Amino acid sequence: VSTQSTGETCVDMGGSSSALSALHRAEQSLLEFGRSYFHGQGGPRYELFDVPLPNGEVIHTLRANLDQPTDHPPVVLLHGYGSGIGTWFATLPLIGTLGREVLAIDIPGCGLSSRPKWELGDGLDCDPELAESWFVDRIEQWRCSCGIDKMVLAGHSMGGYLSAAYAERHPERVKQLILISPAGVPRKPADFAEKIKDRPWLYRVAGSLWESGHSPVSYTHLTLPTKRIV
Repeated sequence: VSTQSTGETCVDMGGSSSALSALHRAEQSLLEFGRSYFHGQGGPRYELFDVPLPNGEVIHTLRANLDQPTDHPPVVLLHGYGSGIGTWFATLPLIGTLGREVLAIDIPGCGLSSRPKWELGDGLDCDPELAESWFVDRIEQWRCSCGIDKMVLAGHSMGGYLSAAYAERHPERVKQLILISPAGVPRKPADFAEKIKDRPWLYRVAGSLWESGHSPVSYTHLTLPTKRIV
């Protein structure tokens, strides 16, 4: 796994330098484990680097299959909630056998990408369309910075939701859309409130906290010494 710096030390990543260094090492170890497990000493080469955006932020990026020029659009992977590039550690060695370029990113606000202050509200106070635009606009800026014309966009969980939102707004840039257990597909049933009123109190409290903008990651930030690197 090779790395290339693009001035990330000038960007507020929301954590201490020692915590960020630990996250870099953990990411590389996880990716190397996946590659060696499936391919031994062979397999695809990975390059990790930060792509600068016009607004001064960066999106942390992995590129695989650097030495295989192809006319096929690259595969771009978007991870799920509270995750990062490392979530694909067992997937990348297999996708690498497709014979095309593969890229994965830390979604803006996650992993080693920039973490600008969130100012759009939490839970039900947040306008979904504004939140979608916050992510989709940055993904589009990333695409432009990378010089990608069209891509095969694959997203898991929240990454699937964002992939669909991106494809709706920029259909001319998506050759194929792959949704892997995407979030946000089913709508709440009309009798949802009636169905949950008799659920255990812990379930109801968790649901209320979620709708008010709380999540497991919120409490991880409060308890871990390396808070804000998750």
